[in-house]
Formats: sequence, structure tokens, C-alpha cells
Amino acid sequence: MVNAVIVENDALFIKYFNSLVKQIAKEMNIEIHLDCLIAPVNLEKVTKDYDLYFFDIELDGASGINMACALREKYIDKDIIFVSNHEKYLRGCMKAKPSAFIRKLYLEDDLRETFETMERLFAVKRTEIILKNNLSDYIVQISEVMYINSREHYLFFNKTDGTVDIIRNKMKIVASQLQKYDFLRVNHSVLINLMYLEDFCGKSVVMKDGGRINVTDTYYREAAEVLHNWLMRGFW
Repeated sequence: MVNAVIVENDALFIKYFNSLVKQIAKEMNIEIHLDCLIAPVNLEKVTKDYDLYFFDIELDGASGINMACALREKYIDKDIIFVSNHEKYLRGCMKAKPSAFIRKLYLEDDLRETFETMERLFAVKRTEIILKNNLSDYIVQISEVMYINSREHYLFFNKTDGTVDIIRNKMKIVASQLQKYDFLRVNHSVLINLMYLEDFCGKSVVMKDGGRINVTDTYYREAAEVLHNWLMRGFW
């Protein structure tokens, strides 16, 4: 189940948007629950544990971009989508690192395209897998892991909430298990979750938390193609 919310100041549009989201999600077999908040609302009310946030940009007495940016400062693992009549804000909204920009004039087409592009992400968001921790099991939710680094015989799972889980296993084994979930090995000791890739420049990747990780020569050729393709398949 994907938990979503729309923040909008037009009650009639909210009603239509709610109906359209449910229709498209049903067609695509995506389980989604959508809450609707009529602006003005405070950020605390918006920051309930949602996976997906739809923001109008021009809200009564507030800026959807500013609200989204404040949300992004608190959470790097949430998906933000702007829904607006005004394409002039397209560049300005990028600072909130959104997943998409939906034009109200082409609402159904843009919303359908957004869901098609994010369909795999919706499925992965709540996927749990079992890895070995020495002789016991370690259960991990894919979307909670930003990257994994190894030291000696231990793997450190760096999570989106800032915590780190430590297990005893081999990087080669775990990398093989996680490859199909869009994890990529960029050097001998680091495996990144592409879901949290922000940029790829030179011989390093930048993660959404601002961290920079080196891509070594051994992995560069294979990694570079994957990284470029991943970044190019976005919405912009």
C-alpha cells in the first residue's frame, strides 16, 4: 500500500484529483490510499508518515515549494510531486528534489505517465528481504537502506533515518542478492541504493543526503552506464 497526500487549495480539484488517482491506480494494480488536505495547512499536519506527497505550488497564504523544501530537509526517502497550472515554476521547484511535475492542463496524461514511471518504485518501497547475519537471519526493508559499506568481515547498512545496522556477511554475496533491487556496487567496499542517487560526476556519486562516494576504476565502466541510464530515466 502506497500512502499519499495532496495539499491543494481548490476543493473541487481535490475531488477530481482523488477520483483520478484511484482510477489510474486501480488500472495499474497499485494499492494507494490518498488523503486530501485543503490549504492552508501547517507542515506538522502534512508530515504524517506518507510515502508520496502531491503539492500545488500556489497555496492560500503559503508556497507549495517552500513547504516541500521543508519536508525534504526532514526526509530524504519521500517522493514529492508538484501539481500546478504554472510551468514557470518548474525550475524553482527543483530545489525540493521532486520526482515529477504534473501539469493540471494535462492532468490525466501526466499522472498516468508518472505512475507508469514510478510503478516499480511503488513495488520496491515496501519490499523486505532476508539476508544472513552470520548464522541468523537479518530482515531488511529495501527502501530504508541508502548504501552499504564493508569493513573486514562486517557490513554496515546505512539507513535513511541515520541509523546503521551491522551484520556479518560478505559484500559479494549481499551485492548479488540486492542487484535486482537496483543496488549498484561502485567500489570494493560500497554498494549504493540507486533510489537515493542524486548525481554522478567525475568518478564519484552524490547521494540524496549529500554524501559523496568514490567510483573506482575497477567498477567504473559498468557503473557509469548504469548510473547515466538511471539519471536519464527521470522526469526532467
